Parts: sequence; structure tokens; C-alpha cells
Amino acid sequence: MRSLIFIALCAVVSSKSAMGDEGSTQGMWADEDRQHVYSFLENDQLTYWAKTKYHVDPNNPYIRSEGTWQSKQPLCWLGNRSGNVMLYANDQKCCMEVRSEGDKLVLTNVWGEPQASFGICENRVLSRIETMPGDTEPTTAEPAGK
Repeated sequence: MRSLIFIALCAVVSSKSAMGDEGSTQGMWADEDRQHVYSFLENDQLTYWAKTKYHVDPNNPYIRSEGTWQSKQPLCWLGNRSGNVMLYANDQKCCMEVRSEGDKLVLTNVWGEPQASFGICENRVLSRIETMPGDTEPTTAEPAGK
């Protein structure tokens, strides 16, 4: 009987998300050169900024996308690979394995639609950041007639 209880407890402990609780993922995360910034917000809200040289606004080199995220272990899978986070932004949807490694958040793509390794769905190693890079604020258009 004790071994059955021990096995049940091990199953519960091992089913805990590899990334820890959702609160440890919440916040702003960026790759090393801050080309990609993820902001995991409360209520499953996600903001993603991508820096690109092809962006048309010279005052703001980032493209901002609003989306959502979900986490659960396991949440999605492809064959024998499983993910614990789903990201949705623009027309992209991806299943990611997200895990903490020290002070880093590692995102590994399991599958993505329409492409697995593009934009928000790319494999990344992120570090927590306290403030947004100075040039990530969205620009506002001047009202007509000014």
C-alpha cells in the first residue's frame, strides 16, 4: 500500500509543468540581442515584439503583435514530442515546450501553423527583462490635418 501511495505521489510531482507555475513565466522575456521580446501577461495575454530591418517605420524598428498563451502539462504533442505552452499571435499558432534552465526560459518548437520555425514559433533562449527596450513602444500616427 505504501508503494502505491509513493507511486501516486511521484506521478503528481512529475506531472507539474517543467516551466514551474504560470507565475514564474509571467513577465517580459527577451533573447540575448533583444531582437525578440515576449511579454507573458495575466489572463493569458501575450505581447510579442520582433525587430526587423524590413519594418517600414524608421522611428520604431519593432513590429508588435498581440495574442494569447496557454500552459498545461501536456497541452499539445506531435508524435512522441509534447509541449506545455500554446502561443497564438497574428495568424500563427504554435505548440512549444517551455522550460526554465537557471535564469533562462527555453522555448523549443514542437509544431507550428503555418510554419514551425518562423516568428513567434522559433526556438529561443530568453532572459527576463525588467523594462522594454527603449525603442519598442508602438508609434502613434498623427491625426489627419495636423
